[in-house]
Amino acid sequence: MSIKWKNYDAKNLFDELIDSKGAPRPSAMRLIEHLQSLDDSELEARRQLAEVTIQEMGVSFTVYTEEGNIDRAWPFDIIPRTISAQHWSKVAAGLKQRLKALNMFIGDLYDKQQIIKDGVVPEHIISKSKNFRPECIGIKPAYGVWAHICGTDLVRDVDGEFYVLEDNLRVPSGWPTCWKIGRSPSGSYPSCLRKRTLKQSMIIRLGCLIPWLLYRLERSNVLKLSF
Repeated sequence: MSIKWKNYDAKNLFDELIDSKGAPRPSAMRLIEHLQSLDDSELEARRQLAEVTIQEMGVSFTVYTEEGNIDRAWPFDIIPRTISAQHWSKVAAGLKQRLKALNMFIGDLYDKQQIIKDGVVPEHIISKSKNFRPECIGIKPAYGVWAHICGTDLVRDVDGEFYVLEDNLRVPSGWPTCWKIGRSPSGSYPSCLRKRTLKQSMIIRLGCLIPWLLYRLERSNVLKLSF
């Protein structure tokens, strides 16, 4: 393989595969061993397969410009980023805590607005927001859950820690794309990863969540919005 790990400089950034000394990270050891067994032609064939598959699936994103909207194919790296289970458990716990706090924040805005009274959030930011719906004031959704799903954009800094770039509560459309990409171009994935047990699909978990809420609320109607 033509990748020269010893010549790779990762001192001023965080790389999930290689540490600052050029050595494989423990969580990426098996992946790197597999990559070292592939030659350039095999890597290029897998890259092309992934690119063609994404185009055939129609997975794209829209770039909005003054001249018009442009649809572009979703970029996909055939070399995945590995995250240790221990580190991801910490991130997952933080994301759950964050979503709970966001729901409490929304609930407060449509109830007592204590966060405004305490001067934490300026009143004009909320009142002048086109997304604030005065008709929702006083509404109390089941279990205080306003947002059942959140698409949180994470970035990783040079220290290796994850930071939140933004939270997408209205239309978190990115996660179905990741789910679709993660399932379809399996031929481009390293075989060592295809043999691993994957985390339960968010599609399945969301499908279980909605009926569970309906059962607890003694309701029987589900509205599905497809996109």
